[in-house]
Amino acid sequence: MQHNTSKAQMHSPQASSRLHRLSSVPTRPLPIFDPAIPRQPSSPLIGRANDLELLKQHLWEDGNASLTTLNGLPGIGKTTLAITLAYDEEVLESFADGILWAGLGPSANIPSILSRWGRLLGLSLAEQSIDYAAWTRALHAAIGSRRLLIIIDDAWSLEDVLPFKIGGPHCAHLVTTRFPTVAAHFAVNGPLTLPELNKEESMRLLRHLAPTVFRHDSHKESDLVQAVGGLPLALTLMGNYLRKQANHGNTQHIQNAIQSLSNTRQRLELSEAYDANLEPEPGAPKLRSLQSVIAITDRQLSSTARAALYALSILPPKPHSFSEEAALTVADCDPATLDVLIDAGLLECSTSERYTLHQTISDYARAHLEESAPYARFIAYILDYVEQHEKDYELLEGESAVILGALDAAYEHQYWAELVKGVCAFAPFLLMRGSYALAHTHLQRAYQAANILQDRDGILNTLLQIGEIAYRLGEYTLAHSTYQQGIELARRWNNRRYLCAHLTGQGWLVWKRSDYSSAESYLREGLTIAQQDNYPEYLIEQLRVLGSIIASGGDYNRSEVYLQEALSLARTQGDREKVSRLYLSIGVTYAEQGQNEKAEHFLNEGLSLARQIVHCELTIIFLLNLGTLAYEQEHYELAETHLQEGLKLAQHFHLREWIGILLINIGEMKIKQGTYTQAEDFLVQGLKVAQEIGSPRIIASAHNLYGELYLHLDLVEQASTAYQHMLTTLPEGDHEMYILGQYGLARVAAAQGDITEARRLGDICLASLVMSGHRKEAEVRTWLASLSMPSSPL
Repeated sequence: MQHNTSKAQMHSPQASSRLHRLSSVPTRPLPIFDPAIPRQPSSPLIGRANDLELLKQHLWEDGNASLTTLNGLPGIGKTTLAITLAYDEEVLESFADGILWAGLGPSANIPSILSRWGRLLGLSLAEQSIDYAAWTRALHAAIGSRRLLIIIDDAWSLEDVLPFKIGGPHCAHLVTTRFPTVAAHFAVNGPLTLPELNKEESMRLLRHLAPTVFRHDSHKESDLVQAVGGLPLALTLMGNYLRKQANHGNTQHIQNAIQSLSNTRQRLELSEAYDANLEPEPGAPKLRSLQSVIAITDRQLSSTARAALYALSILPPKPHSFSEEAALTVADCDPATLDVLIDAGLLECSTSERYTLHQTISDYARAHLEESAPYARFIAYILDYVEQHEKDYELLEGESAVILGALDAAYEHQYWAELVKGVCAFAPFLLMRGSYALAHTHLQRAYQAANILQDRDGILNTLLQIGEIAYRLGEYTLAHSTYQQGIELARRWNNRRYLCAHLTGQGWLVWKRSDYSSAESYLREGLTIAQQDNYPEYLIEQLRVLGSIIASGGDYNRSEVYLQEALSLARTQGDREKVSRLYLSIGVTYAEQGQNEKAEHFLNEGLSLARQIVHCELTIIFLLNLGTLAYEQEHYELAETHLQEGLKLAQHFHLREWIGILLINIGEMKIKQGTYTQAEDFLVQGLKVAQEIGSPRIIASAHNLYGELYLHLDLVEQASTAYQHMLTTLPEGDHEMYILGQYGLARVAAAQGDITEARRLGDICLASLVMSGHRKEAEVRTWLASLSMPSSPL
């Protein structure tokens, strides 16, 4: 059997429920149960059943003596688990000759413990010696072949453990310690590390201790669990405190008590009496609190290590992690100091060279941090990091919690200039990830800071990104007014860079709202500035948007010139987001021309890139277009997969524009499949969303599909009304949608028996489609040819 050393394996369900049995030994002395073993916990051990079983499994291996070490944070429950082990029936049966207990702590009284063991083992006073070596030899001889479990609890040093490594071949040892180095030294195959309780286990423990407190408010319970990071001691202190408060029977009193625990200092100082035989050392405080338990270790640190620990508390706590570079910069120390904190069991290091600080350790250290220099170092480091890696999305992802922590610190400590620069650099990444609410909060803070500083670039940049968030969330009126404010301020301040940026944003927005003439006006002005002043990042956007607008007018050749020029620039800059957007625009343009193979190539390439950089909105749009392309080729299963994934993502991120479009496109697919009731359900939902956000083109698209649906249901009058609504809603200049509306009316005329009108409208549509090279050309040509047949299909 091999030792299992990982944290996750402390919870392994494969842990044996039965220890190895040893062959019986004839005629043994009466079993020993050390009176120093603390009393059995009155409450059941919650969340540790698997840990207990795995620990029992490790106590004896293949009939040979074993030494198991149990490591973990202060307050994690090492002693409680060891006590529970000592009272376990299987353990008592397996170690039939008894259990010895050595409670050490920072000031272990080793002679007293050895003397007690000597008495329990029947040694005379003459056999007990000041010489540890002689004494332990005598104890070893007295144990002989007895089958004993020897528990050495709360070991603080290697030297303190060594005198207790006694016993024969049938003994097993368990050492508990908060220090990883101590645990690693004695465990041949590595120590067992006791993890924090998970959320469910933590909530069960709180409910057990304070059963009446959280009956109607699980949110507050969850908040408390999160605040202490699943640390059993903290949960026990809070649970006992709340149970006592609940005895008053006053609801407001209980609510006040829960509210008080949201305060970090209150949680740290919350205390209760020690069990008499659990006091860590003579003269220790009679009350146990998180503050006192952690302070015991804190007092052992050098002033340098202590200052480093306090400084590290400003970094995000577990489950977040931070790099060694960040730790060294913030703490202003060397790697050896970090090693000291790891050895003290206060700082954890993973194999990926990243560090974590438990929430309660962080709270304790933050409460003792008095200097401001760590904040200045932290903010400066992160500002430099974000500016260096603005397009390295994978690196930003890995450090996002640390970056957000620095931005919060800059806001709280009024580092206004750093806040503006940091937020403006990091907000585009948050938008890619779909974190719109979080980005908006930080941008509003940065906007306020920029106004305090009268930082014109900062004001214009934050307005630009606030406008983009509003647009993406379908808040078109707010987006329009925000971009317009930026345009007016940029003109007043003669800031051509941000004038170009706001013109681009406004041009794209008004095009989405189907105001094509205004859109082209904004975009051409922006394009002129970008070309004259050499702003390549805005030039790419100008060319892309203009290419899309021109394509919507049916001029695909000129559109391709703009889009290919933009793609070349984006590739030169190595901007993966812009390249992905251009793949989308080019793919859609090819799809509109019926060049499905080319369209699929660009759309699939773009989707792959969007997934790679984890761009949520772009992923949704690619899925929408690939789904549409699939169902137009009658690949319905693939289409359903793409469209449903896109819809789920759009709903998750509350992107109303794309929710509306996806619902309508799924409706179109259902029409093609002949499931008309489902089709109507999706169209109803999609039209409602389009009307809420005020998008004329999406509304027109919904009416167009209503017309299609009614024609299939032989509801000709309703179809005619739907197409009329479509053309009324559609703004002037949308060439593609206008042709689709006319084609719909042509089929209505045919259904009403007016073949002359049907041909007239059909011929107009066909001529326009031929001129632009639109994919609908073949369908309309086939339909016109069918009008001369005896039975005219729709």
